[in-house]
Amino acid sequence: MSADRKKLFGLILAISLLVIILVLMIKPNASTSVSDWLANITQEHETEASEEEDEDDEDEATTAPLLVRLDESMLDYAGIETLNLSSSTLLPEFKAFAAVVDIRDLIQWRSRLNRLHSAITIAKVTENAARLEWNRLKALAKGTGSVASKNVNYAETAWREANANLQSARFQLDDAKAELTQSWCESISSTNISSPYRLSSDRIDNIH
Repeated sequence: MSADRKKLFGLILAISLLVIILVLMIKPNASTSVSDWLANITQEHETEASEEEDEDDEDEATTAPLLVRLDESMLDYAGIETLNLSSSTLLPEFKAFAAVVDIRDLIQWRSRLNRLHSAITIAKVTENAARLEWNRLKALAKGTGSVASKNVNYAETAWREANANLQSARFQLDDAKAELTQSWCESISSTNISSPYRLSSDRIDNIH
């Protein structure tokens, strides 16, 4: 039974081969058509792939940042100067911290110092006048004796009072200087203290 099946299978195979040979002999262009069909399909796939790559390139060109190149003549014409970058080391000691400072307090200090300097000037004038009057009365009392001793004593008391007022005005100025130095840095307060009747305008401008 198996031998008959083998014979039948061989017969079918032989007939199939014969039919294929006859078809190729009758239509010799069939194999060429198949090859052309395969070539067309391959070319279409390659064309589609190329178009997709072109679209990707266009998208990348659209999203890419604009790049402008300038030669030396254009740089000179536009007034553009270029510098070469160089590495640098920034140490913590080089860091500086700054803050905006309200200078209204300095203006108030100016008025206060001016008042204190004026008070000292007035006290000096008063003390000098009292001293001269006391010396005059002492000279008269010694020379002619026409001046009572009580008047000399009154003049001396007036001079001592004027001198005490002068010392008090000086102490107040010294206290104000110390307070100003504590409130502000020494570089600012030193110039302001050494300039009577005004604060240094240069110092105030530098604070802005």
